[in-house]
Parts: sequence; structure tokens; C-alpha cells
Amino acid sequence: MDSMAQPTTASDASPALSTDQAGIVAAGHHAGAEPASAHAQLAALTVGYVVREWDTSTLDESMRDGYFGYYVQFRDGAPTLAFPVGQSPVERLAAARILIDYAERPQQPAAPASDSEAQA
Repeated sequence: MDSMAQPTTASDASPALSTDQAGIVAAGHHAGAEPASAHAQLAALTVGYVVREWDTSTLDESMRDGYFGYYVQFRDGAPTLAFPVGQSPVERLAAARILIDYAERPQQPAAPASDSEAQA
């Protein structure tokens, strides 16, 4: 398994937030998440998902600053959420909500090819 999927130990430090991440945190606070309850809400929300932490220090700074989490479905069927080490509980909860919402949306069928594309 590659290093992206390896769990790491969380630190208590939380990195500075990018504008996008600040919006996610604001959405988490707006939804009523408090740091003390965010852990319990995250645990309830992620039942059925593997949750991992990822040390993003090896990413280019521009990617590292904008990374708030990702969803991946492995071949073995394990839906996995990965978050940066040290991410605040409120930010992680908000990111998990966004990622799970996206992952669980019904997939749209591909648009049919136009006549000109079909003839090419």
C-alpha cells in the first residue's frame, strides 16, 4: 500500500487554513459543530468508512495548503476518507460531510454523443 493510505499519528497542532478550508470550517461551525462534540459526530457520520490520517508534509506547498481531505474507493471495496494529520475536529467533520455527500450522490449517466461526434 502506498504512503498516502498509511495511517499516521495525529498531532495537536493545526496548520493555518486556506480560504477554502476557512469556508469549510465556517460551514462546520454554522452547522453547530463544537470541537468537543465533533469527534462523536464524526464517528457516527463515518460508520462504514475507513478513516485515515495522512502526513501531507511531502506535498507541494500549494497542494498541502488546499488539502482538506479526500474520498477513495479501493478495489477491495473499502470506502476510505483520508484527512491531514493535525486537522481540527470541526474542520474534519465539515470535510467529511462534504466528501460523504459527494460520494453518496447518485452518479449521472454519461451524456450521449452528439451526431457529429458519432460520425467522426
